[in-house]
Amino acid sequence: MLEAGLDLFIRKGYRATKIADIAKKSNMSLGLYSIFLNLKKSFMWNLLRLDVQEQN
Repeated sequence: MLEAGLDLFIRKGYRATKIADIAKKSNMSLGLYSIFLNLKKSFMWNLLRLDVQEQN
């Protein structure tokens, strides 16, 4: 899910990427996706945290 979101953010940009796009690319229903991360902003922060953890 994080990889799908990152790919979309890179290709389309943050503002153009919709939660539905991330769910579809992740092969998840929108309802299931919203259980994990219901806000695009939260998703972006999770990506940033993951990047920081990998660098340490």
